[in-house]
Amino acid sequence: KEWAVLNPSNSALPQTCFVAKGSLIDQHPEVVEKVLKLYGESLNFANNNPAETGVLAEKLQLFPKGKIIEMAIPRLMLDNKLMKEAKPLIQAYFEILFDEAPEAIGGKIPDETLYYIP
Repeated sequence: KEWAVLNPSNSALPQTCFVAKGSLIDQHPEVVEKVLKLYGESLNFANNNPAETGVLAEKLQLFPKGKIIEMAIPRLMLDNKLMKEAKPLIQAYFEILFDEAPEAIGGKIPDETLYYIP
């Protein structure tokens, strides 16, 4: 709710991202694309199957109580966006952080080299 107050044009709050070395992206773009594709599929599965995801998380010892995962998933509002869609959201996030506490993001807004757009 507070993020929407600061950014009324888009209330989506960027929560996470993948980080990869430029050399990996340059030398193995097909691997990066495959990881991004599988991540999207995995996120869709979790959103559509929270109970099964909770069972898997507990079975794989990713979380001690699968029921908590099951209950949390609908509240997390997880959404998978490729960088071409997410970049404006991330830029807005950085601008707000910079305006409020520039030291929180290293004193400057990251440049274009931060983003991978195939």
